[in-house]
Amino acid sequence: MSNCFNGRNGALSIGSVNVAQLTSWDLTQSADAVECTFMGQAWKSHEAGIASWEGSCEALFAGDTTPGDANELVRVDTNTTPLVPGSPVALVFYAVDGESTNKWTGDAIVTSIENSASLDDMMTVSLSFTGTGALANTFHP
Repeated sequence: MSNCFNGRNGALSIGSVNVAQLTSWDLTQSADAVECTFMGQAWKSHEAGIASWEGSCEALFAGDTTPGDANELVRVDTNTTPLVPGSPVALVFYAVDGESTNKWTGDAIVTSIENSASLDDMMTVSLSFTGTGALANTFHP
């Protein structure tokens, strides 16, 4: 039996609302490699440094106020504050929408919001995030 996941079943929630009309999301985890080479060594040596993560998503631009609509950039709270660069967010990246065991969860800051339009394509909105603290991995295929 295969443990493969089809991307069409993925989802991303900001706060507790899934991003509507989501077309893709990306999540990157990394760690600094701190050099610890000293004189007399023939090869560089490195130690693991501080870990970090960042992510992004793209959705179709709908131009309405449907909950989760990318145009509204998902409301941060019940006071209907729109997301802007610098907004703190709680994110959940789902491998399969609604599954509680196949996800990555973390707090982040919105670092950019980009709206795009092309003559021969749908309008889109892209969000980029930088993690603040650890990313919890509850991925169990």
